[in-house]
Amino acid sequence: MLGNSSISQRFAEDFKIGGEMRIPRVDQDLCTGCGACVDVCPEVFELGDDDIARVVNPTGASEDRIQEAIDGCPAEAILWVEE
Repeated sequence: MLGNSSISQRFAEDFKIGGEMRIPRVDQDLCTGCGACVDVCPEVFELGDDDIARVVNPTGASEDRIQEAIDGCPAEAILWVEE
C-alpha cells in the first residue's frame, strides 16, 4: 500500500497542464459549509472550525474525484486554478 505522500506525488503528475499545475481552490465567501466536498474527497478537503471548507491536500486524490467534489458543491464554491 502506498503512503499518503506517495499517493500525492503520483496524483500530482496528473494535475500538470503545460508545465503549470491545476489545483482546486475553495471560494470561502461562497462556501456554505455543507461538507459535500469532504464527503466525496476527504483527502483533499476539510471543514475548518468555522464550518467553511478548505483545501488541505490539493493533489491528495485523482483529478476525476476532485472534479466530482466540484460538481457536487451546491454553492459552486470550488474551482480549478493554475499555479
